[in-house]
Amino acid sequence: MENDESEFDDLLKRYLKDEVSEEERIKIEAWLDSNKKRHGKNFTWDEKDEQILYEKITTKINNIDEITSFTPRQKRVEHKILRWLAIAASISAIVITGYVAWDALEARRTSVAVAATHNDEKVKLPDGSIVWLERGSTFSFYQDNEGRHSVLNGEGLFEVSKNKTKPFNVQCGKVNVMVTGTSFNIRTAGDSFAIEVLTGAVAVSTNDDTVLVHPKEKVLYEPTGVLVRSTFDVDLLAEANSEYYMKFESVAMAQVMERIASKFEVTVRAENENLKRCRITADFTDRSLESTLQMLSEVLDISFNINGANVVITGAGCE
Repeated sequence: MENDESEFDDLLKRYLKDEVSEEERIKIEAWLDSNKKRHGKNFTWDEKDEQILYEKITTKINNIDEITSFTPRQKRVEHKILRWLAIAASISAIVITGYVAWDALEARRTSVAVAATHNDEKVKLPDGSIVWLERGSTFSFYQDNEGRHSVLNGEGLFEVSKNKTKPFNVQCGKVNVMVTGTSFNIRTAGDSFAIEVLTGAVAVSTNDDTVLVHPKEKVLYEPTGVLVRSTFDVDLLAEANSEYYMKFESVAMAQVMERIASKFEVTVRAENENLKRCRITADFTDRSLESTLQMLSEVLDISFNINGANVVITGAGCE
């Protein structure tokens, strides 16, 4: 490392070369995403700010909320721009303003960082998964060729899209959760961890143990390092989140369309108004938008078309 190169410089250099740990990568990308929104591409920081951020990123604790909210004094240090342009050029043919590799980040993977500071928050991920965060929770996510990676601090209900070739991992302090496509609820507080599985199977791992958790099962992890298995009422947890819970008993199609539009953040239009009079009895919980519409088409003998965020339903309808 050059004499005038700080530890933070070296950290970002290793990030660009894919030489950081998974935890460091997630924290760096949460920081990149947060600061791109707040400051754009044109900013550099002084050495004291860099050292503070370096220590926050490299510590082993789960502190993404501190990282994404960290505000530097933003003193411009122009000579670092040239050094980071040289570093970037040695890695790939990209253009970097300052030393933040926005283009490299966006070309390699898609990342998301969310802090549900004041209200509950729904997060739609690029892979089609949905996470409902409780107020006070923080969550970050990125995906690459190997899989889908995230960090949760707080509480979140996950509806993970199915992809057997790209496992979905959730890091919660000392506990890691891995699935390929299922739904579950996680609560964390300090070193304590609890997961409740609604559908599918979930692998929960610590340094000492790995357990496979099935629907209606709950696993607790305490600072003692022990995983404790029990059961819980799935319906109570599912019904607590109205957007996740998509079970209908003789409900008007108009209401079903509204629920679909709200959950998947799309517009849903029926070409025939008579379709809205139909009554639906079906369970679309833990299904993707396309799967939900496919089930509807089988129930009502209708057809549908998805064009971006617009859905059009066609059919004879009901009198």
